[in-house]
Amino acid sequence: MAGLIKFFYLFDTRGKITLCLLSILILIGSGLELIGIGAVLPVVEMFSLPNPLEANDLLKWLHEKFNPKSKNQFIACFLIGVACLYVFKNIYLLWLLSFQTKIVTNKSYLIASRLFRGYLYNPYTFHLKHNSAVLLRNINLVREVMHLILFPMMVFFSEATLGLAVFVLLAWVDLLSTLVILAVLALLGGIYYLATRKKLTTLGELSKLHNGKTIQHVNQGLGSIKEVKILGQELFFDTLFSKHLFKFLHSNRRYQIISQSFRFFIESLMVILVFGGMSFFLISGEDINNILVIFTVFAVGIVRLVPCANRITWAIATIRFGIPSMEEVVAQIKISENILANLRDEKFSKKMKFEDRIELKSVTYLYENAPNPSCESVSLSISKNSCVGLVGSTGAGKTTLSNLLTGLLNPLKGEVLVDGQNIQSELRSWQQQIGYVPQSIYLMDDTIKGNVAFGVNYENVKENKIWEALKLAQVDDFVRDLPNQLGTVVGENGVRLSGGQRQRIGIARALYRDPQLLVLDEATAALDNETERALMDAIETLSGKKTIILIAHRLTTVKRCDVVFYLDNGQLIDSGTHESLLRENADFRKMAQA
Repeated sequence: MAGLIKFFYLFDTRGKITLCLLSILILIGSGLELIGIGAVLPVVEMFSLPNPLEANDLLKWLHEKFNPKSKNQFIACFLIGVACLYVFKNIYLLWLLSFQTKIVTNKSYLIASRLFRGYLYNPYTFHLKHNSAVLLRNINLVREVMHLILFPMMVFFSEATLGLAVFVLLAWVDLLSTLVILAVLALLGGIYYLATRKKLTTLGELSKLHNGKTIQHVNQGLGSIKEVKILGQELFFDTLFSKHLFKFLHSNRRYQIISQSFRFFIESLMVILVFGGMSFFLISGEDINNILVIFTVFAVGIVRLVPCANRITWAIATIRFGIPSMEEVVAQIKISENILANLRDEKFSKKMKFEDRIELKSVTYLYENAPNPSCESVSLSISKNSCVGLVGSTGAGKTTLSNLLTGLLNPLKGEVLVDGQNIQSELRSWQQQIGYVPQSIYLMDDTIKGNVAFGVNYENVKENKIWEALKLAQVDDFVRDLPNQLGTVVGENGVRLSGGQRQRIGIARALYRDPQLLVLDEATAALDNETERALMDAIETLSGKKTIILIAHRLTTVKRCDVVFYLDNGQLIDSGTHESLLRENADFRKMAQA
């Protein structure tokens, strides 16, 4: 259980204080449980012994204290007192259970939120390296870890303290019998733990692995549903999902069997020990009344000890099963904490000025595990309010260059400067001045209004700005003809819109915030020629008012740009107007003719 030390990394100082408080409350609950069990002894003695006041000091003290009028009145009052004790005990334990579940729920919420926040603020390169299905699995693991580690820890501590208290009570009644029961339980528990610990850890690893795979195959199958239907590949994704789902559920099933199996042996064994012990005393000639008292106390104690032992073994098995998931969550939280700590240190009050030009100075970028740089020693200058084009064949480095300009990637060598200032020094301020339109637009399953005003609370959305952005994107007439206009729900990833409509909604999103820099990364690739011409006419109205960077395969898209930068194999080959490049660069001319 040394791995559990890592678990407490998830708790801050306040959380650890809460756990200490909870431990005290659990001890109080165990004390109440013990008093409830101990109260059975004087009750039995009242009805089984001829002179219970002489045999039980507590009954004698209470009788002298309250001096009842008759024996029956004393017995009735004592029974009512025991009943009230049990009611109070159960109300307290119910409240304690509520408090425990509240701690588990709140901690699940805080850690899952912290982890998701860390993923969101991680740099773009982090998301290039990690499968989104794995990140989603890790967030879901938080809830599982709280129920596989924290709640079982509470159960273990609660039942262990109660079990210890019950053994103390039983030892006071009959030491030898108690030691025999304790030895048998300890031996069986030790054998159970040693026999199952490695298997449970392995099952926990398998559960974590196959849980992530099921999420991955759901994302891939449903995310490419068009291709799946057209190519008839339903069986392929169905088989993959079913295989990993079966293994995930199978590992959980085996964990459930192992964690619950101990009780079937312990219940039978405890009954044999108690009844066997009582039979031994009877054969030995013990007084039947003494045996009845001892038997009753042991029976009540065993009735409480058996589920106590079951829950302890369940808690140990569950914790063992959850350790692999817990270690994954702790590792991910540590990564996220570093990001969030750096974020807290950043200052966003100073706005980066953009009054003159953007410059790339000898910029080089190499993706991890890539053989060659995607961008190598590129230097260029973009004047404010100019319109420039980045062109080249597939793999030329156009998108990498746009990611460097927007700060999504940090160059390995060189600098990206705005008015002489490195954008990494005030990255958030710089990115707030950018409108970005990727080739593949992601639309939320929300209204057109929510998609254009992406990330803005509905009460803060300015509809007049939305209509202006839709008009510039050449999609306002389409939206006005819809029954619900801005309130129209577009479906998951805009499934209820055509490809061109989705793209124009994405362009409107980029324009809604009135950005200083507008980057269109193959943004017109999904549009037909007529729509593209209309959109380029609209974008041309922004010329001289905004800085526009157009990344395109089709050279007609950049025909009206002030400057066109021609890239090949990550290097800047040439630059000039569209016409001058056609005249002077044979490769560019060949590309245009193609």
